[in-house]
Formats: sequence, structure tokens, C-alpha cells
Amino acid sequence: MGLIHFVQKWNSTYFFEFVKFLNYFDTKYFYFILFPVIWMLFGTYYGRRIFFLFYLCGISNHALKQLFALVRPFHDDPSVGIVKLGGYGFPSGAAQSSILLCALLIYHWKNKWAWLIGIAYTLLISFSRIYLGVHYPLDIYGGWIAGAVLFVIYVYLFPQIERVFNKTSHLGKFITYLAFLGLTFFLHLPIFFYYSSMAIGMVVGVFLIQHLKISFPKTSLLIKILVQVPISILGLFLIILCNHTISFKPAFLHDFLFLAILGFWIGYPVYYSSYIPRLFKRNSKKGF
Repeated sequence: MGLIHFVQKWNSTYFFEFVKFLNYFDTKYFYFILFPVIWMLFGTYYGRRIFFLFYLCGISNHALKQLFALVRPFHDDPSVGIVKLGGYGFPSGAAQSSILLCALLIYHWKNKWAWLIGIAYTLLISFSRIYLGVHYPLDIYGGWIAGAVLFVIYVYLFPQIERVFNKTSHLGKFITYLAFLGLTFFLHLPIFFYYSSMAIGMVVGVFLIQHLKISFPKTSLLIKILVQVPISILGLFLIILCNHTISFKPAFLHDFLFLAILGFWIGYPVYYSSYIPRLFKRNSKKGF
């Protein structure tokens, strides 16, 4: 608590607003931008991998918070709560996801800029959680450890799971998706419901394009960055806007359909990115 009081003395207007801005990296809106960018620019394989990795990140963080049930700093001292969040504090979800993104960046990019950007991002996000009064340093350390464990799972366990799943028949895959759907409705745990509903919609989007053999015209990397990525992100926010203006009962069905449509939109435009590897390969021969 003494550390939180100390850092909150650094309260110049620009610094204060900058730290408050960093809070948006721990909101769903950041991931609604991140997922389409990864999906469109780096392809189906990495898009699905990262999506399900952060699915696991969200579920595991929620489970650990419920297990340890440690309060946040502003619960102990309301005066330090610059922003207020619900739920428990340990481990920090923002620290967990930031260290995970840092590790992914370093692992896939493999140069000094990846180290610089990744570490700076993690430290800034982690510091902001202490400054805003929503986490103790112990929460940050716990989030780093949990994120590191998830990265190890991503590197060593994900390929094993993919190998088994790719050998599964279409019927087996369909049964797996039905199991997701059943758990989503019958467990109805908010965090599980949220991620699973999106996952179901995303899988449907990918499944339709694969089996209907829908193809898209070739586009350059510049067009993808300037046109297709912004359109994908805009589509997500239009869906969110519609969700706030259209409602029906039962509420759980409304929420499921909204989240599934969001996931579908993330998964549907993925095949625009199928041309990215060819583009990089062609440009690499020209010294790009």
C-alpha cells in the first residue's frame, strides 16, 4: 500500500492521463482490435491459436481469482482507487495477458525490437495497474507467472493438441463443438459463457468458408492494412452498437447470439489473409 501511495504522488496531468489510457489495454475493446489484426495479417493458423490462447488466459485468470479470493487495494483503502473494477485482485489479468503478449511477440518476431517493445509494454501495463490502485505488486507477480505458464502451454502443448484434433473425423470435431455449446448453456458461468459463445461463432465462420469453398480476390498487404483491417474492426464495433440498441428475451439467448455473431465476424474474414504468406515470399525475393 505504501508503494501505491508513493507512485500516486506522481500526478502531473499528462502522466495521469497517460496511465489512465493504459487501462484500455485491459478491456475487451483492445482485444476486439487485436484479434482481427492478427487474423487478417498473419492468417488462419495464428488467428485461431491466439484466439484460443486468450480464451484459456481469461478462463484461467478467473479461476485463479476465485481460488485465492484476494481483495484489491481500493477495497482496503478506497482513496487509492483511481479506477474501480469488480472481482478479486490476484492474479492480475492485465499483467497475465501483457506478459503473454510480450512472450508471443519475442517468440514469433525474433529480433531486438520485439524484446524492446514487448518488455516496455509489459512493464507499462503492470505499473499502471499499481498506479491505478487496482492491484498490489503481488497480483502483478502472480499474473506474470500465470502468463509464463500459458506461454509454455502454447509452445509445447498446443502443437500436440492440434496434431490430435487434425486427425479427428468431421463427426468428432462436430461433437466437440456441440460439447462447447452444451457447456456454454448449462454451466452459464459468465466468463465461460462469454468466451465460449464467441468461440462457437468463430468456428462456424471458419467452417462455412472452408466447406463452402468461398474464395476472395487477392489483395496487397497495403490494402489489407488500410482497408480490410479497419473494415473488420469497424464491423465488430457496429455489432456492439446493435447489441446496445436491440434486445429481446430470454436474456441469455440474446447474449449468446450477440457474442456468437461477434465471434463469427472475427472468423469470417480470416481467409482474406491467405494471400499474406505468398506476398511476403514474393517480396523477399525482391529484397523487401
